Amino acid sequence: MKRSIHIGSRPPTAPRIMTMTPEIYVIVAKAAADVGTQVNLMRSRFINAISADAQLIALTKDREGGRYEGAASGLSRGRTMIGEVGLSFSFRYVLKPGSI
Repeated sequence: MKRSIHIGSRPPTAPRIMTMTPEIYVIVAKAAADVGTQVNLMRSRFINAISADAQLIALTKDREGGRYEGAASGLSRGRTMIGEVGLSFSFRYVLKPGSI
Protein backbone atom coordinates (compact mmCIF):
# COMPACT_ATOMS: atom_id res chain seq x y z
CA MET A 1 0.00 0.00 0.00
CA LYS A 2 1.43 3.35 -1.02
CA ARG A 3 0.97 6.37 1.25
CA SER A 4 0.88 9.84 -0.20
CA ILE A 5 2.89 12.47 1.62
CA HIS A 6 1.94 16.11 1.38
CA ILE A 7 4.87 18.44 1.89
CA GLY A 8 4.10 21.04 4.53
CA SER A 9 1.10 19.25 6.02
CA ARG A 10 0.94 17.75 9.47
CA PRO A 11 -0.48 14.40 10.42
CA PRO A 12 -3.90 14.70 12.07
CA THR A 13 -2.46 13.26 15.28
CA ALA A 14 0.39 15.79 15.54
CA PRO A 15 0.44 17.81 18.79
CA ARG A 16 -1.12 21.26 18.61
CA ILE A 17 -0.76 24.32 20.79
CA MET A 18 -4.21 25.32 22.03
CA THR A 19 -5.37 28.31 24.04
CA MET A 20 -8.13 27.96 26.60
CA THR A 21 -9.81 31.26 27.55
CA PRO A 22 -11.97 30.79 30.64
CA GLU A 23 -13.79 33.56 32.45
CA ILE A 24 -14.48 33.62 36.17
CA TYR A 25 -17.39 35.66 37.48
CA VAL A 26 -17.29 36.98 41.03
CA ILE A 27 -20.39 38.42 42.70
CA VAL A 28 -20.04 40.30 45.97
CA ALA A 29 -23.05 41.02 48.18
CA LYS A 30 -22.13 44.15 50.15
CA ALA A 31 -23.53 47.59 50.81
CA ALA A 32 -23.09 49.99 47.89
CA ALA A 33 -20.27 51.86 49.67
CA ASP A 34 -18.21 48.65 50.06
CA VAL A 35 -18.87 47.00 46.70
CA GLY A 36 -15.90 48.42 44.79
CA THR A 37 -13.41 47.62 47.55
CA GLN A 38 -14.66 44.07 47.92
CA VAL A 39 -14.70 43.44 44.15
CA ASN A 40 -11.09 44.63 43.87
CA LEU A 41 -10.07 42.45 46.82
CA MET A 42 -11.66 39.34 45.29
CA ARG A 43 -10.18 40.16 41.87
CA SER A 44 -6.66 40.34 43.33
CA ARG A 45 -7.15 37.10 45.29
CA PHE A 46 -8.23 35.19 42.17
CA ILE A 47 -5.35 36.55 40.08
CA ASN A 48 -2.83 35.64 42.79
CA ALA A 49 -4.30 32.17 43.33
CA ILE A 50 -4.27 31.29 39.64
CA SER A 51 -0.80 32.74 39.10
CA ALA A 52 0.69 30.69 41.95
CA ASP A 53 -1.12 27.37 41.38
CA ALA A 54 1.63 24.79 40.78
CA GLN A 55 -0.73 22.15 39.36
CA LEU A 56 -2.22 24.60 36.88
CA ILE A 57 1.23 25.85 35.85
CA ALA A 58 2.37 22.24 35.27
CA LEU A 59 -0.49 21.71 32.79
CA THR A 60 0.48 24.64 30.57
CA LYS A 61 2.89 24.75 27.64
CA ASP A 62 6.47 25.13 28.83
CA ARG A 63 5.12 25.64 32.36
CA GLU A 64 4.34 29.26 31.49
CA GLY A 65 1.16 29.30 33.55
CA GLY A 66 -1.92 31.35 32.87
CA ARG A 67 -2.15 34.90 31.66
CA TYR A 68 -4.52 37.42 33.20
CA GLU A 69 -6.21 39.14 30.25
CA GLY A 70 -8.38 41.67 32.09
CA ALA A 71 -11.65 42.27 33.87
CA ALA A 72 -14.99 43.91 33.22
CA SER A 73 -17.53 44.76 35.86
CA GLY A 74 -21.10 45.96 35.83
CA LEU A 75 -19.91 48.85 37.97
CA SER A 76 -17.46 50.11 35.36
CA ARG A 77 -20.12 49.98 32.68
CA GLY A 78 -22.61 51.86 34.86
CA ARG A 79 -25.18 49.09 34.54
CA THR A 80 -25.61 47.95 38.11
CA MET A 81 -24.56 48.44 41.72
CA ILE A 82 -24.24 44.69 42.27
CA GLY A 83 -20.63 43.80 42.97
CA GLU A 84 -19.94 41.72 39.88
CA VAL A 85 -16.72 41.30 37.93
CA GLY A 86 -15.75 38.94 35.11
CA LEU A 87 -12.07 37.95 35.06
CA SER A 88 -10.57 36.70 31.79
CA PHE A 89 -7.57 34.38 31.61
CA SER A 90 -5.78 32.46 28.88
CA PHE A 91 -3.84 29.23 29.18
CA ARG A 92 -1.74 27.70 26.40
CA TYR A 93 -1.36 23.95 26.45
CA VAL A 94 -0.30 21.14 24.13
CA LEU A 95 -3.12 19.00 22.80
CA LYS A 96 -2.03 15.54 21.72
CA PRO A 97 -4.83 14.02 19.60
CA GLY A 98 -5.19 10.35 20.32
CA SER A 99 -4.20 10.71 23.99
CA ILE A 100 -7.46 12.31 25.10
